[in-house]
Amino acid sequence: MFTILRVLFLVKIGQEWLIRKSDLGRNTIRELAHNPNRYPTQKTMQKIFKVLRAFDPKIRADDFWDM
Repeated sequence: MFTILRVLFLVKIGQEWLIRKSDLGRNTIRELAHNPNRYPTQKTMQKIFKVLRAFDPKIRADDFWDM
């Protein structure tokens, strides 16, 4: 299982870029990146994956959080 922070590192994009592209708050992205026990809402998850799937269309929520 990956964390958001690990994926951002692997695809060489930063948290600020994800914040701008996903239209999510800085605190939300930071908390998801650094706290493995934090689960996003369905709407937040959709926004994140809409952006990350531009890099890898096979990314799934199961890769990040226990579903």
